[in-house]
Amino acid sequence: MAPKGSPRLAAPALALALCLSAPVLATQEVQPPPPTAPAKTNAWGLVGRNGSWVATPRYAYISGFREGYARIFLKGKWGFISRRGTVVSEPRFTDADDFHEGLAAAEIDGKTGYVNTDGDWVILPAFDKAWGFSEGLARASMGRRMGFVDRTGKTAVPFRYSYASHFSGGLARIRAREKWGFIDASGREVVLPSMEGAEDFSEGLAGARLNGRWGFLNTAGKWAVGPRFDSVKPFSENLAAVREGGRWGYVNRSGIAVIAPRFSQAMEFRGGRAIARQGRRWGFVNTRGSWLVDPSFDMLLPFSEGRAAAREGGVWGFIDMKGNWAVAPRFEKVFPFSGGLAAVMLNGRWGFVDASGGTVIRPAYTEVWSFD
Repeated sequence: MAPKGSPRLAAPALALALCLSAPVLATQEVQPPPPTAPAKTNAWGLVGRNGSWVATPRYAYISGFREGYARIFLKGKWGFISRRGTVVSEPRFTDADDFHEGLAAAEIDGKTGYVNTDGDWVILPAFDKAWGFSEGLARASMGRRMGFVDRTGKTAVPFRYSYASHFSGGLARIRAREKWGFIDASGREVVLPSMEGAEDFSEGLAGARLNGRWGFLNTAGKWAVGPRFDSVKPFSENLAAVREGGRWGYVNRSGIAVIAPRFSQAMEFRGGRAIARQGRRWGFVNTRGSWLVDPSFDMLLPFSEGRAAAREGGVWGFIDMKGNWAVAPRFEKVFPFSGGLAAVMLNGRWGFVDASGGTVIRPAYTEVWSFD
């Protein structure tokens, strides 16, 4: 969970109305214009797919949904709301995190514990800070040291590290004496704190830096790919982007170059496609390094629901899998498609369009989140 003074706690000053999905309508036929927030409310609420209010705008901030619930902020306190707009926990916490594995970290009177979806304490507030559960364990801190607790609040890994990440693939990154290593769920140091840098595990491998060079460790703590790269990114679909000599390419799990370093930037693969940049222009490559979408765009976002946000000439639209415009570029800002709709900004206001670019909810809001 973010500490006090974080951007999350500063966010309430931003918005007029938050737009998120609720199980109201399944159709995307032409809808009447959505109601407008009362004048000068400067508040967040929830809207359904037809633009009608599921929760009227009265909150200083509403987060995105996670595990069916969103955080609400009102009069300096945090609570939780469901997708149907029902307040399941009235704002009473001085800080709160999203739900992870059915529990959310929440702070009261300067101490943090964990609540369930009814807002009841499952682990009483006893920690200085705490973060979300992952693989059955959660990071927490006492003083300046971090450790892990289980779902009963029992200490699973002693509070002895200056930093610890969440568990991923059965291991968590830890820092001690300015060096990085990995522990398992029992607290055993699978990799002693000896690395100059480390990333989380992805597909059974984790980037790690030694003597100024990056490679990949396996879950046994051994080098699967020795440290020889300038930079690395996580494995996705059995390939990882690596930088050598100022250029990016891709290697397989044995460290063999599958796509030679020739890009000025390269992203992770999703669905057999990866965003890559040649010079100053962006396109999509396949797992052999061939261009699926020629590098002809100012900026690209990953594909979502068959559409990728693309910027050309300072405005955004959406392309299809072949790189053709499915929604012509005319928007100032966009979010990726989610739940069949994409948030778009036009003339300084946010609304939502369908996959063909048809307006489903007209631009009327100062801030939104994607449909969930």
